[in-house]
Amino acid sequence: MERCDFASVTKIINEGIFESAVQNQTDFIYLIFDDFTKDENQKNLAYDSASVCKWMNGNEKLPSIILKYYSGKDGLERLKRNVTKNIVPILSDIFKTEDEIYRLIISDVSVSRRKRDELTKKYHGKTEDDCAEVIANVLHFGMMRDFVERDKKTKKPTRNDSRSPVLSEIIMGCDTPKPCRYFCGREEELQRLHEALAEHGKVFLHGIGGIGKSELVKEYARRYKKDYTNIIYIFCGGDLKKAITDLDFVDDTEDEDGEKRFLWHSRLLSSLKQDSLLIIDNFNSSVTEDGYLAKIMEYNCRILFTTRGRPENYHVMELSEISDKTVLLELMRKYYSDAEGHRDELMKIIDAVHGHTLATELAARLLERGMLNPRELLYKLQTKKTALDDNDKISVIKDGKPASETYGEHIRTLFALHSLSEEQMMLMRCMALVPLSGIDKRLFNSWLSLDNLNGINGLTELGLITPISSREISLHPMIRDTAISDLKPSVSNCRTMILKLEETCLRHGEDIPYYKEMFQTIENIVSFIEKDDIELYLRFLGNVFPYMEKYKYTQEMRAIIKEQQTLLKNPSVGCAEDRALNLDSLAAVEENTDKAIELEKEALSLLPHINKDNAHLISNIHANIGTLYCKKGEYKSARQHMEKGYRILQKYDLAYMHDAITQTMNYAVCLSNMGNIEDGMEILQELEPKLDRKSGDYAILQEAMGGIFLMKRNFSEALKHYKNAIDIYKVIWMDSCELMDSKVREIEELFIKAGYVIPRKFLQ
Repeated sequence: MERCDFASVTKIINEGIFESAVQNQTDFIYLIFDDFTKDENQKNLAYDSASVCKWMNGNEKLPSIILKYYSGKDGLERLKRNVTKNIVPILSDIFKTEDEIYRLIISDVSVSRRKRDELTKKYHGKTEDDCAEVIANVLHFGMMRDFVERDKKTKKPTRNDSRSPVLSEIIMGCDTPKPCRYFCGREEELQRLHEALAEHGKVFLHGIGGIGKSELVKEYARRYKKDYTNIIYIFCGGDLKKAITDLDFVDDTEDEDGEKRFLWHSRLLSSLKQDSLLIIDNFNSSVTEDGYLAKIMEYNCRILFTTRGRPENYHVMELSEISDKTVLLELMRKYYSDAEGHRDELMKIIDAVHGHTLATELAARLLERGMLNPRELLYKLQTKKTALDDNDKISVIKDGKPASETYGEHIRTLFALHSLSEEQMMLMRCMALVPLSGIDKRLFNSWLSLDNLNGINGLTELGLITPISSREISLHPMIRDTAISDLKPSVSNCRTMILKLEETCLRHGEDIPYYKEMFQTIENIVSFIEKDDIELYLRFLGNVFPYMEKYKYTQEMRAIIKEQQTLLKNPSVGCAEDRALNLDSLAAVEENTDKAIELEKEALSLLPHINKDNAHLISNIHANIGTLYCKKGEYKSARQHMEKGYRILQKYDLAYMHDAITQTMNYAVCLSNMGNIEDGMEILQELEPKLDRKSGDYAILQEAMGGIFLMKRNFSEALKHYKNAIDIYKVIWMDSCELMDSKVREIEELFIKAGYVIPRKFLQ
């Protein structure tokens, strides 16, 4: 990691200067500090070439007299003028220099994201002045931060950089879950794993599903916690890049796209060293399937994967069944209270399931329920096709898929023997669709509109639902696979949850703290559910898409579009509105503005006649076209479409419905941006009495009003409206400090851009 300081920034600038433009380092210093040199108070100052060399190489701190000059009230502006006047004209490619400086500061994890974003807010601006501002901002920051001397030979900072930064207060929710309270055996494996990590740095813990890989790494993290500065746990439900992107960093913002978020997360993780451990649990993609694996293997920290695949060219530690059957018998005793009197039968049950850890636990829990005695259960297992000879063990081929489904059949048999009730089957179907990494059980319960947690607690006692913590639950991947194959979740039998998710997504203006879990659930619905109610399913896809757009979940948005297109290939499926909505969605992810406008207009052509059923969709398409024209700077066309959309809302009495409120406010803000401030405010004032003053919609309205008053530079009125919004968010987001802090920062920055600094206490 390169440290962002005066030496590193000036090195980049010098590399971008025309070869003949500056003769030596001293000339460069005269250009950078031009106004300081010409200051009457410094008229006798001359730069010593030896000292200049030390400043530029990071071996000596800039003189205090220079730092004092540029740390004053106008110091940054002075430096910007020097860069604009003296440096920009001699840069061969100013945009390349800006890119290099941007890469420098985002790779320095000692700089907070908020500070980085503040310094580079003009990055990728349209003019050279924007580039000059980024260069000057970062140069000024590098000058003013604490000086760290560099080694004369290596040119690296001399401060001890052998340990990783502590990330416990930067990454949230990355603590390793506790192992099963009845974890037993595996002492030899724990020692081998520790030695393998010390020797190889990167280890793939390989074995069949349900054998205890995840529990082993959880116990390893617990036992060797003091050996690491950081242990970061990631449950990999899909590809690695997405798993890294979905980590919760304290300074993440909802409005940044996934690529930007991934870049920042990856930069920080790549700064970790050998004293840190990254656990990637449930990595079941093949090496060739996951394009990010090669990148993560370049990290300096130790990495521990659990996987059912067996990657080549990496160090693999095999994990097999627990060989000591008495250990498994002891495990059964933990779950089956009458185990002592049935030792022989239990040992035979362990043999019947080939010592498979998960199957052994489920068998014990089933016996505790009392529906079968040990002899009856043994008979069931032996008469099913799962009763294979000991030498018919599962084998794993190159891509990680089992050549025999032996253990999967064990789990299916034990699952079926529970004879679940209708409510329990409904719960398991829906649980099969939530993220394998887990979900808050009360949130899940609310998605099913259940009055209590009795059903979830009952399935937890059976071992079918796994408690991750006191409030979070999940399914073991093998049980999830069984629930999908045997209970067959469909649009019809998961209708309640689908409607609840759709209802949440229709609250377009509201922020929710659990949006990642919700989007992962929607992804699983698309991947696994049977589409036996196409009309409801298409409507669901159409309504969840805009909410994903709000959070810039581009990858998931594209999956929704692909699913819509697949269904709509059949001409008997869907209607004109469905096809128009698909084109509208395509426009939302289209990077070319002109192409996006064409797609939106094509969508309008499918709906030549407006009626009460399609009025909202047509209105929204017009609003989207208006937004695209705004992006192009064609404000006349933008206003025409936005106004047409708004008039349609008014005609069909939709303007004050929740789904149309954001559109109405966007139109008002657009008018204000185009100079029609009074017209924009009038629309918002008409809307205000129609809304619940405690709702998220009202908070968004107050923000819109505050923004218009900022345009008018009426700071006191603007602050009043933003404060009204904050008071509502405090109630709505009382359980999410991250959302609250992000909103406060956003409002602070709006005032700063308008040239007015407000004390934070006024927004708290």
